Amino acid sequence: MMIGCVEKPSSGQIWIGEEKVFHNKWLTRETRKIRREKIGFIFQAHYLIPFLNIINNLILVPQANKTDEKTAKAKAVELLEYFDITDKENAMPSQLSGGQNQRVAIARTLINNPRIILADEPTAALDMQRSVDVVKILKKIAVEQEVAIVMVTHDERMLPYCDRIMKIENKNIVFD
Repeated sequence: MMIGCVEKPSSGQIWIGEEKVFHNKWLTRETRKIRREKIGFIFQAHYLIPFLNIINNLILVPQANKTDEKTAKAKAVELLEYFDITDKENAMPSQLSGGQNQRVAIARTLINNPRIILADEPTAALDMQRSVDVVKILKKIAVEQEVAIVMVTHDERMLPYCDRIMKIENKNIVFD
């Protein structure tokens, strides 16, 4: 959570791209702004807002970043096309399958073109085929959009789709 600018490290540095954001202290008061603009989060649960339709779930963050509604909607539609769920833009999250909701959550993560995506058990709520589909999508995004993706998973079946694997036990790296 330190790289996500959520928790303060006890020491050291954090760089996001060419920008140093932490050097023994936060170098900005606006860590929320860094998270909104440069870091994407994908969680185990999709956390879509249940009373907003899919398109409005997607444009929420860009609008918080002062992107005009027309531009935000255009990017949202582009992402829905990318994930092959354009026909769901006016649907409510409760009307989508688990896999569709997770694709919307990934689209929401990508809408601000983050440099880093932190994925915490992004496939935990999905069956094996949907899990593989999601991890393949993440790998494709990493390559096509030059995004660093850090994924935490307990599902060893996802490991063949990763470029680098680290095993952490008791706060120590035991395998890299």
